[in-house]
Amino acid sequence: MDPCGRIALVSFVSSLTSLVLIWLIKLMVTFGDNVITDWFVMIFVSHALITHAILGLRFYTRSKLYFQVSFRASLLGEGLALGLLVSTLGTTNWSTNFGLYLVVLSAFHFSEYIVTSIINPRSLSLDSFLLNHSKEYGIAAAASLLEFTIESYLWPQMKAHFWITTFGLSLCMFGELMRKGAMLTAR
Repeated sequence: MDPCGRIALVSFVSSLTSLVLIWLIKLMVTFGDNVITDWFVMIFVSHALITHAILGLRFYTRSKLYFQVSFRASLLGEGLALGLLVSTLGTTNWSTNFGLYLVVLSAFHFSEYIVTSIINPRSLSLDSFLLNHSKEYGIAAAASLLEFTIESYLWPQMKAHFWITTFGLSLCMFGELMRKGAMLTAR
């Protein structure tokens, strides 16, 4: 694996693991009037900023590229952690589905970079995250969020069907496995 791939992996796992630990503490500990819930957003944001500062200090001194890789990977780790938090701690079908959307989106972008770093390290660049690969992708991502918001507002019962959500998540996982399998077997 390319050194940038290792940096991405360390940054992603650092952000994800530490935020998941905060989530576990939230699940296990409740104080009086749910103090953890009241302060949870502040704890999450503070932790994300501290993680970025630590990773930034560690990698910026080495190389601007390492810093940029670390920053993107840790944001994706935080996105995945936030998705897990929202989908498991949320009290509505909207929050569960939106959390799963964040998980799938973050996992896709991170896995694109990691698989590229394994199979073709010579072509590895910041663009391998596929975060900003085209104007059309940005429009499609914005449209999907708008569609989700409108559907959740106008037809909230659409988001309440467990089997539809499970089927959609299964399609995403199958597509991801097929894409990564194709990348790994391509010559």
